[in-house]
Amino acid sequence: FYTSATGIRRADFILLVLTHPGEAQLVGRLLDQSALEGLLGTIAGDDTVCCIAADKKRAKELEIIFKELISEKLQ
Repeated sequence: FYTSATGIRRADFILLVLTHPGEAQLVGRLLDQSALEGLLGTIAGDDTVCCIAADKKRAKELEIIFKELISEKLQ
């Protein structure tokens, strides 16, 4: 995840995971298989994954988790 994802954006209960071109489907599959609580599913394009959270609160929590994972590659 953290080697492919380049950014995270959130709107209400929807998260967008931005990736390098051609890597969104891999990230979407990893997220779907992760069984993260409150992540209902993903839709992946070429460089963006749309993640649907159960509610706004859980979307905020997932945003924090995703951003922490991305920041690990910067360390």
